[in-house]
Amino acid sequence: MPSGSKHVLNDVIGTTADLERVLLEKIEAAEEFLRTARELLDQIRGDGSPESVSLSTNPDRYGGIDPYNATVFLLRKRNRALTENEIVADLLAGNVMTGSKKRTAKDNAENVKRSLKANVNNGKLKLLNERFGFPEWPNERFMA
Repeated sequence: MPSGSKHVLNDVIGTTADLERVLLEKIEAAEEFLRTARELLDQIRGDGSPESVSLSTNPDRYGGIDPYNATVFLLRKRNRALTENEIVADLLAGNVMTGSKKRTAKDNAENVKRSLKANVNNGKLKLLNERFGFPEWPNERFMA
């Protein structure tokens, strides 16, 4: 930003400290998203590079990812249908983004469960034998 612009902003909106703080927070969140996205791509591709983090142990493996996309990734990784409890536990352990205002474990779990049910209703997921998977998967993948 040109140095004269800061003076113009100061005249219009006052101090820019709050704006600078918000912008830095957004930049940091975007950088974290990019880091996580690169890790997910490495994992999907089976890159095997040393900087590729094992998602099963990374406590922030789903950070910044909504419950549906995290569920898709988990189901593809496991390649089998999973119970609601298995999905909820893994997503919460991976810090999935639930949008819960209270941010309690119970509220986060409820939001993940709502996401699962909504995506069954809209046809993106299939529920059979109390297990969630993809609609195109054969029924055998939904057996215990």
